Amino acid sequence: MTAVFNDDIAANGMLYRLKAYYENSMYEEIRRQAEIDPHYDWGHGLNVLIVSDSALGRALGLFIYLSTKTGLNTVKLCMDLEDVKRYLDSGMIPNILIFVGLPKNFEIYQIIHMVSGQTMTVMFDFLDAIVELECRQYGIRYAFSSNRPIKDGTLYLREAFEDNKKYNQY
Repeated sequence: MTAVFNDDIAANGMLYRLKAYYENSMYEEIRRQAEIDPHYDWGHGLNVLIVSDSALGRALGLFIYLSTKTGLNTVKLCMDLEDVKRYLDSGMIPNILIFVGLPKNFEIYQIIHMVSGQTMTVMFDFLDAIVELECRQYGIRYAFSSNRPIKDGTLYLREAFEDNKKYNQY
């Protein structure tokens, strides 16, 4: 009788469940922050596009937070390149593009070229060496931590946007 080796299937299943648990807990944490944090009067007239195909709990939490706690004109969440293309085809150009988590499909970074020169690109994830390398590889100048309070991230976005305006001379 031949042994059946399926430990990799079990390990992948466990990793998937742990990731889902983590994303759900991050969503709940960000949602609770949105309930208690005061409104932050910033972002009037600005459009934000949040893109994630892997960190959906954090992406949805960030979407809710920015939608309810800032004065941003629009906040849109897209989960794949086709969603983004429909958004851009509607005539909307984001002022801020936020990637949440490292993507499963690296083609999603094509968005950077689709909005080139018009949009500040930001990464919202764990700030480690892997994320730093990814940001350098794709020319993402700004990143803020998904392990810190979202209120801090909102303040960072404002400062980064002002820095980006100076850098790009809008």
